[in-house]
Amino acid sequence: VATLFRPAQAAMMPSLVRDPEELTVANVTAITVESTGSVIGPAIGAVILAAFGTTLAFTVPIAAYALSALAVLRVRPVARAAGVVAEADDKPGGDGSAESGRGVFAGIGAIVRNGDLRSLVGLYCAQVLIAGALNVLTVVIALQLLDKGDSGVGVLVAVTGIGGLVGAVPALALSQRARLTTTFVLGLLLWGFPIALIGIAPSYPLAIVMLALVGIGNTLVDVSAITLLQRATPDELLGRVFGVLEGIFIAFIALGAAATPVLLHVASVKATLIATGLLLPVVTLPVWHRLRHLDAPTVDPRRIALLRGDPIFAPLPEAIVEQLAKALEPVALAAGDVLFREGDPGDRYYLVDSGTMLVERTGHDEAIPRGPGLGFGEIALIRGVPRTATLRAETDVSLYAMRGDEFVAAVSGHATSTATADAIIASRLHALRPSLASA
Repeated sequence: VATLFRPAQAAMMPSLVRDPEELTVANVTAITVESTGSVIGPAIGAVILAAFGTTLAFTVPIAAYALSALAVLRVRPVARAAGVVAEADDKPGGDGSAESGRGVFAGIGAIVRNGDLRSLVGLYCAQVLIAGALNVLTVVIALQLLDKGDSGVGVLVAVTGIGGLVGAVPALALSQRARLTTTFVLGLLLWGFPIALIGIAPSYPLAIVMLALVGIGNTLVDVSAITLLQRATPDELLGRVFGVLEGIFIAFIALGAAATPVLLHVASVKATLIATGLLLPVVTLPVWHRLRHLDAPTVDPRRIALLRGDPIFAPLPEAIVEQLAKALEPVALAAGDVLFREGDPGDRYYLVDSGTMLVERTGHDEAIPRGPGLGFGEIALIRGVPRTATLRAETDVSLYAMRGDEFVAAVSGHATSTATADAIIASRLHALRPSLASA
């Protein structure tokens, strides 16, 4: 059952945050909680087992799972209805339903078709393979290479978990200041070189430090890879992609654990550690340049340019603009079509991509043209009033619609955007209805 949890969590996370930076922070938090549990969970279990016996030792985690389930039931992801635009006729079938209908094969297909995604997943699988090998090698290092007995195994396992916990700090710092792919590659290198160094110069203090670095690398890899996958995968396929990956990762962990005894049979412990440690750097560095494409915005650059051309959105941070661009809904109008009428309730903001709209108001014969790059609809959304004019297509028009709540949240959260929107509203109200200019 726990195997189902990770894909669901990873797929839901993007719908619970407001922008790419917050997504990274949320992933850092989730992985930090997991690392904390891996360190203190066994200790708590041991104390309960020693003090109260087996029954309570099993009851406590059962109760913890139940409380966690109750907490998860309160989570309400924001599910966007694809193609829902109140003022336009939408054509069915454009929501990816055919793609999502292929079940798990859609998740595999999403990975196979994207070359950059294939490279990311391939390296992630290589890291998981080494993780499976390290499960065996940690025991071998403590018992055979360093002769530290069972307690040495416990110490080395613990420092790896502590390293994962400590890794939350550089993971958060690097994700804010560097490319996510750079963070990912650094994490892979920390998974590789420290293991090789233990084989080159074996000592107990060095092994402790090196495995702590491996733990830090594990957090860097998980945070960056999960975030990159969430950003690069279509929303409707997130659950399937992460579900497929979870199965692949389990297989690679098993493969790494099974292959390690074979390597130890044909080579020395030191040679096995060196070969295992160098695998990730050898496969990572040649494809580093390819991964950099994943740091680019995952939406059409034209949408971003269109938003940047609107004075209301121009001052917003890049991350917010990218998030808004991803949420834009295309709308097509034929010449003469009415998008909305004066007095209608407003629930969308619109940007003209191509063509010309006419702004008409009752009692005025003059129609004001609005061409490509111009936006409208902010008055009803910000002032909370009905539409103040009728919008009609003068030519065939391509538009992008933005949900009212997304528009208001983005604009009201940035002082310059708010001031710009207020100035535009005042100017347009004055042109259409001077008496409302100060309303």
